[in-house]
Amino acid sequence: PVYYFNKSADVIEEIVMKGMPLGAMLNFPYNVYEKDVKSGDIILLLSDGIPEQMNTNEEMYDYPRVKDQFVRVTDNEPNKIIEHFIKSCDDWMGEATQADDITVMVIKVK
Repeated sequence: PVYYFNKSADVIEEIVMKGMPLGAMLNFPYNVYEKDVKSGDIILLLSDGIPEQMNTNEEMYDYPRVKDQFVRVTDNEPNKIIEHFIKSCDDWMGEATQADDITVMVIKVK
C-alpha cells in the first residue's frame, strides 16, 4: 500500500492499489488514484523489502508495523523518516540477512 498522512485530521490512510510493480511490464494498464493534499501531508511509498523482511525468529516486519512506525515519525522531515525506517528495519533484522531490496520514498507537501 501507499501510506498517506493527513496532517489536519492526524490520521494515516492505507491506499491499496493492486497491479504490477512500476516498470514490470510494458503498457500495463495501471490504475490512477487522485487525492487532494494539503501542506504538511505526507505520502510514504516503500517496496515490499521492509514489510516482508524476516528477523532471526523468521517473523515478518509486516505492514501493521510499517503503519505503527510511520505514526511515530510524521513530525519529521522526509530524510529523517527514511532514516527511521532503515534503522527500524535493521534493528528488526538483527543478525538475519536482508532478503530483498529496500526502497523508501517520502513526499511531504509544502
